[in-house]
Amino acid sequence: MKTLKNPGMIIVAILLALYSCSLRKPPSPGYSSDSGEAEIRASLLRFSRQYLEVKPADGFYYKMTMKEAYKWQDDFIDLLKPTLGGVIGYKAGGFDRSGNGAGPPVKMRGTFLEKMILNNGAHISSDNFVSSFIESDLLLRVGNDAINSADTDDEILSALDAVIPFIEFPDTMIDTTGVPGDMVAATMIMANMVTRFGVMGNPIAIEASEDCRNRLNTFSIVMTDQDGIELGSGSVEAKYEPLEVVRWLRDSLRDDGKVLKKGHLLSLGNLGVVVPLDNGAKAVMGGARIFTGDSVKLTYFGLDPAGPAEVTVNFDLKGTTGDLQDNK
Repeated sequence: MKTLKNPGMIIVAILLALYSCSLRKPPSPGYSSDSGEAEIRASLLRFSRQYLEVKPADGFYYKMTMKEAYKWQDDFIDLLKPTLGGVIGYKAGGFDRSGNGAGPPVKMRGTFLEKMILNNGAHISSDNFVSSFIESDLLLRVGNDAINSADTDDEILSALDAVIPFIEFPDTMIDTTGVPGDMVAATMIMANMVTRFGVMGNPIAIEASEDCRNRLNTFSIVMTDQDGIELGSGSVEAKYEPLEVVRWLRDSLRDDGKVLKKGHLLSLGNLGVVVPLDNGAKAVMGGARIFTGDSVKLTYFGLDPAGPAEVTVNFDLKGTTGDLQDNK
C-alpha cells in the first residue's frame, strides 16, 4: 500500500459544494468583466495554495465568458501539475435529466490529474478534505484516439474499452451563496469544478454492441456501509445517457483544441446517491444523515454481464492521520 502525504499528494474531486455551505468570506459587490488578469491570476494562485494545503478557500468571482473561464482552468491545472502529476482524464457535470440533482448550474467539464485517482479500497481520513461527501459516479476509459473523430454512438462506443465503478469526494472549499449564476459557473470552471479525488473499482471490458449499450443505459446502483445497511440507491436512466455525456465532453475539449488519448478516464457525473461526511456537506444535502462509519461499498447491478460490480472506500473519520492511503 502506498501512502500519499498530505497536503501535496492529496487527491479527490469536488463539485457540488461550490455553491453550498455558509459564507466564509462574503464576496465584494460589483464584480465586473474589467477585472485585470493580474488580479485574477493572484486569486487563482492563492486558491491553488489553499487547495493543496486542504484549507477553506477565499472566494473569487469574476464576470467572464465560459471560454475565458476554461483558459483560467488550464492555468490552475498547471499550478497543480508539479504536485499532482499529468492529465489522466476529464469529468463532466451538469447532466441530470431528473432535475433533482445538486450539481453545476450549467454543463461543464474539469480535469483529472494522476494523483486525483485512487484505487479500490483506498483509505481516506477526515483531514484529507475541507468538507466533503460521498458521491456515486461512473468512469468510461478511452480505448483509442478514434474517439476524437467518432460520429455515431457505435463509433464512440468502439473507441472506449472499459467502464469502471467510481466514487467521488467533492469538497466544499468555495462558497458561492448569493453570487449571480453566471459568476458561479465561471468560478466552478476556473477552479476545475473543485475536483479533489475519487476512488475507482476494477475495469469492465466493453464493446460496440447493442447489449453493451443497453447495459450502459439501464444499470442501477446501491450504496451500503460496512454492515450492509443501505445508504441510498439510484439508476443511470434517471440521470443521463453515458454516450451523450462522452460526446459532449469530447466536443467541449475539441472546441478548446484538446484531444482525448488512449487511457484517459472520463467521469460522467452523479448517479443519484450522495452522502455527507460532515456538517458543512450536510447543509448541502438538506439535512441528510452524516456518515460516520468505517467503509462504503457502491454496487452496480446490470453493468457487468458477469454479475454485480463494486468499488469500496475505507474511512478514518474519528481522528486525523495526515495521510491519504491509495491501495496500490
